[in-house]
Amino acid sequence: MKNFFTIFLFLLIILQFSCKKEKPQWDTQILTPLINTDLSIKNLDTLVFENSDSSVSLIYKYIFQKIDCSKFLHIPDTTLANTAALKTIKLGTREVEKKNTLGQIARENGAMGQIILNNHGSKMIIPQIPSSNVGNVNIDASGLFESIDVLDGVLIAKMHNGLPIEIRDVIYILKNKSSGARLLIDTIHSLMPNQDYTESYSLDGKTFEGKLVMEILNFSSPGTGIIPVLIDTNDALTIKVTIKIDELSSAIAIFPEQNLFDHQEDVEYHLNGQELVSMRLREGTFKFIAISTIQDSCFIDYSIPGAKYLGTDPLQVYKVLPPAMEGDTVYIEETNNVGDYWFDLTGKNGNKVNSFYRDLKMRIDSTGKMIHLSLEDSIYLYYTLFDVVPEYVKGYLGQDSFSYSAVAKIDIFKNITKGKLGIEDVSFRFFTENGVGADAEILINKIEAKNNKTKLNKILSSTILNNP
Repeated sequence: MKNFFTIFLFLLIILQFSCKKEKPQWDTQILTPLINTDLSIKNLDTLVFENSDSSVSLIYKYIFQKIDCSKFLHIPDTTLANTAALKTIKLGTREVEKKNTLGQIARENGAMGQIILNNHGSKMIIPQIPSSNVGNVNIDASGLFESIDVLDGVLIAKMHNGLPIEIRDVIYILKNKSSGARLLIDTIHSLMPNQDYTESYSLDGKTFEGKLVMEILNFSSPGTGIIPVLIDTNDALTIKVTIKIDELSSAIAIFPEQNLFDHQEDVEYHLNGQELVSMRLREGTFKFIAISTIQDSCFIDYSIPGAKYLGTDPLQVYKVLPPAMEGDTVYIEETNNVGDYWFDLTGKNGNKVNSFYRDLKMRIDSTGKMIHLSLEDSIYLYYTLFDVVPEYVKGYLGQDSFSYSAVAKIDIFKNITKGKLGIEDVSFRFFTENGVGADAEILINKIEAKNNKTKLNKILSSTILNNP
């Protein structure tokens, strides 16, 4: 009974304390392991082979050094620049024709001229016409040019006598209408009816204008004698002026379509003993710049026929250079990636090495507009092939030697942070692979192992060292 009372009292005390409303508390300072496992040697980041004697072989493979071909086959940057003044400007052949009718001549000859006018459509005897100044014949070529400075050219004057009478002692002068500068003077002693007279005159060194004047200083005729002729006041003395310019220094004119620049050449690489016949590029950049003072649109066609994208499409730059304002310049630039281009390096005729052929043309089209062109006009052309890295080359690679040193971090045991790993034997094997289509020799001078923690170094030994 006493024992029962004691137990009851103990339970009552517990119940009293358990009725107190207190916030629960948690002790989070747990020291016991949550996960427990083993790190096997098979967890190392390497190849593991179990041998028949229960030993384990670890094999760690890595690339010690990779030598890029570009390190010993360097293609230098190639930059070509030309400042070219126009070598030739072709103006072509221009013709101007002027007719001076019998009626016009009659009006300049007083009473006798009036008689001729009155007998239009009838026959009459034309009396002798004494020497007289017929006056000026205007020749207007301003629709073709305003002015021309000639270096090499001729003027061909052709006169056709469509009058019913012989004309004699015709003295004529051709001159510029505005400046009055004389271009030529000549005399025709006799020109029978329906007869032609043709003469050529040098224009070398002359400047002439689009508006010309032919001044006939003297004109005479023996008449028809006693033979009457049909009077037609529309019969004419026809003057045709043909201007043929082979070379000029400048002109304000309507120019025909023509090539202003036509240049082809082989561009040679200067390499270090290599003789290449072709190459395929992994990387490279081609830049083209043109600066012009020419006052007309210029069409530029630059190509390297032997450089083909993926061996098919040639490298070509076709640009339209807009007209320059007078006294000013225009500028264009274009950059092209030439990666994956194949280059033929045998030149235009296929008998060279380290050379590619390029072709540059520049032309103007006939626009029908009056423009100014001068041999002093120039175009600056800049073209460069740079940052070239070949992926494949064909030819003789020459002979050379290069030195390299490299360090490779071996982190095979990076997952082991504590403890020791006993290794019975370690060997180092060195493999080389020649991916270049040419013979090569490798001479290994030294292989040294370094422990970054203990700072201990060890020179490795082998029979291949210091032997090619």
